[in-house]
Amino acid sequence: ALPDGSDVRFTSADGTALAHQIEEWDPSTQRAAVWVRIPLIRGNDQQELRIHWGATSTPLPATSPVFDASNGYAGVWHLGTIARDEVTGTPTKDSGTAATRGIIGTARHFDRDHGLACGTQPTSFPSGSASHSTEAWIRPLRPNATIVGWGTEKAQGKVVVQFRSPPHVVVDAYFSDANVNGKTHVPTGEWTHVLHTYEKGMPRLYVNGQLDTESP
Repeated sequence: ALPDGSDVRFTSADGTALAHQIEEWDPSTQRAAVWVRIPLIRGNDQQELRIHWGATSTPLPATSPVFDASNGYAGVWHLGTIARDEVTGTPTKDSGTAATRGIIGTARHFDRDHGLACGTQPTSFPSGSASHSTEAWIRPLRPNATIVGWGTEKAQGKVVVQFRSPPHVVVDAYFSDANVNGKTHVPTGEWTHVLHTYEKGMPRLYVNGQLDTESP
């Protein structure tokens, strides 16, 4: 493949081009992290994906973005070398986080004084009682910290995912019915996937893909 991976393409078994995004491509270490947009995920099944590279007489066309509004995303941050929203391209203000290895590609290390600010008046995010979800990979070192927050500073206007003591996840949705108090023990120093969803008055919290708590 080319040194930057720009000639790489993915297709389904029938030859349909699939959208993809290269998050990490490093020939020197032979490491790569590539996101591929799969049209449909079928449970307990296998799907064939094909990867293509190199110069050909009939190269596959470039495809649409993986993370955009048509795929249900309002904002995505990979937290690699450049901190930006992959959906809108908006730069993110970094107050001094440090690069580190992530569970997928690279990541950023936060502490009490350093984080990322993504703006103060989001216009593309869900509001009111609209359905929404928030997810993150985390490797917490100590409890009592904010993982991620979005929305506006008003009642029922913001979602804040927190890591609290004893080690568990809490979602504070500013006095709305999207609040969740997790039950699963989340270990420090280990990578954990956290997902909060809300739909029609039903919030749910998943830890490493397993339902932790749901609260009508």
